[in-house]
Amino acid sequence: MNENFVFDESNINRLFGSLGGGCALTVGSFDGVHIGHRRLLSALSAAASDLGVPSVVLTFPPCDSPKPSSALLTQPAVKYRLLAENGASAAVELPYGKIKDFSASDFVNEWLIKRFKAKYVVCGDDFRFGSGRSGGAETLGSLLAEHGVELKVIPPVFLNGEKVSSTRVRTLVSSGDICAANEMLGRAYSFESVVVRGAGIAEKMGYPTANMIFPQELALPSPGVYAARFRFSGGDRPAVLNIGVKPTFPGNHCVICESHLFGFNGDLYGKAAEVRFLKRFRGEQKFESVAALEKQIALDTSAVCDYFKKECNGQ
Repeated sequence: MNENFVFDESNINRLFGSLGGGCALTVGSFDGVHIGHRRLLSALSAAASDLGVPSVVLTFPPCDSPKPSSALLTQPAVKYRLLAENGASAAVELPYGKIKDFSASDFVNEWLIKRFKAKYVVCGDDFRFGSGRSGGAETLGSLLAEHGVELKVIPPVFLNGEKVSSTRVRTLVSSGDICAANEMLGRAYSFESVVVRGAGIAEKMGYPTANMIFPQELALPSPGVYAARFRFSGGDRPAVLNIGVKPTFPGNHCVICESHLFGFNGDLYGKAAEVRFLKRFRGEQKFESVAALEKQIALDTSAVCDYFKKECNGQ
């Protein structure tokens, strides 16, 4: 068993039928699947292995989450892949509207016990559930104990004196502190999209770019120039990346991510790719002339190239 279920009437019987022997279960949004989430998933996976049951993550669609936010840290497909990579046998996407009016007791009895047949439950210390978010970890433990089900509460993870949370990561991404954000994520902040045709301006300057429209639903890294990795079917390349609205050339209204791949000259139009942000070098600027822009691109490219050389040398 290793799959994702989008909860609807067409698969409900198959889902619960596959859980006939019970499961180890956790519930939450898991946006970003950061290092705090990973500690929880590790405990869930270990318990599932000991009990010989699947490890199941009950999560929610982004637009219907109990903790709504204006921006996400992971696209849905990426989130589910990360959950699987960190030990989840299955992820179940349940519309929050289906459970939000259940009391804490009814949620445990009707969903966790009756439907999911939970044998073991893991949650964070700040977990809230039930109508009006009335229940917490202590309440959950008491209700589960009535059914002989153990609850393991995972304490928060701190990094450099700060509590790791999706909210904190989101703030770091939007402020441009991508290195700190990546530390909390335990991976590089990234997005996936398709390469589209641009105006060809950078190519005329000798710096061809793979252009991608940044997904509107994701937290936007502070506009500017970054060192990045560009992963596609043909490999994984270091890149100098600019993200923003290209203020030197008016008329562009969507956020464009332009990646100049070091040592690559192929055609990427229409191909899917992943961009991973590694380090921010400067903010977005409007230049008085194309010549001034060209000069700055050369400086940016040199600086990012030096960054990768130092990384390769272990410095």
